Amino acid sequence: MFIFYSFVVTFSGLNVLYVNNIPLVFKQLYTFGKVHKSTKKYNSIVKWVEVPKRWFGHFYIFSVVYFLFILKTIVFKYFASGTSPFIIHLLNVFGSKDRVAIVKAESVVILSVLITLQACRRCYECFYVSIYSNSRMNILHYIVGFTFYFGVGLSLLHDAPGFENNFEKKTMNYFSNEWFTPTHLMGTTLFLAAFFLQFEAHKQLASLRKKGDKVSSEGHYMPSSGFFEFVSCPHYFAEIVIYLSGCIILGGKSNSWWLVCLWTVTNQVLTGLMNHQWYQKTFKNYPQKRKAVIPFLI
Repeated sequence: MFIFYSFVVTFSGLNVLYVNNIPLVFKQLYTFGKVHKSTKKYNSIVKWVEVPKRWFGHFYIFSVVYFLFILKTIVFKYFASGTSPFIIHLLNVFGSKDRVAIVKAESVVILSVLITLQACRRCYECFYVSIYSNSRMNILHYIVGFTFYFGVGLSLLHDAPGFENNFEKKTMNYFSNEWFTPTHLMGTTLFLAAFFLQFEAHKQLASLRKKGDKVSSEGHYMPSSGFFEFVSCPHYFAEIVIYLSGCIILGGKSNSWWLVCLWTVTNQVLTGLMNHQWYQKTFKNYPQKRKAVIPFLI
């Protein structure tokens, strides 16, 4: 799924960005938010497969409940020697039946806690920080959002000890007491740094539509100061760092988590490039040295 998503978003995104004569319908199906609204002509048929962009909040309601369930399953397995036949069944259906535990139980616990915190924070932001306009998105974006978080939870468990195909297997202790390893400390530090960077970026974007504590506009404005001085989309950069830091926490051993990162990087970079292009076209005084997503590079 993640390989397929990555291919589609890369092929589609590059065409939307750099092909001049691309069909209008194709662009409307791919884009969302302010880039979507900037299309001068509009195919009315596309409206039948669109939903409000503010429905992003639904992803995070789902992800909070889902990741709390995943975290509870991990705690039950590792600290109470419980079994999890339902999760094992999901892993057998959507993953490999010949799974081998190649990551540490400590790594799985740490990353599951961090990812759950990330989901809770994003849910809070959607309902209490972000100010959405009346922009819309293709229903496929909506579906992909749910499947992404569903896949993230299973990817976390796919290479974890205790979640092999034989769920009847019981082990009294999955831990080797290696909690404070260099990879855990480095990965957690990067995760938390990106966690707070993304939160600050979302607050800054919301502040552009406020006067004091009241919403004054639903328009789009040029962000500045902070990490916005380096890139147009620091929240996308933070998202990339968050999931790459998960690879570090897992010791770089989980192939399933690398696929999560592949999708995250391709999606965030290409979406960021579109937003960057929109800023450059909309604001004539837009800083030329500012990159799109990754400071000093892209």
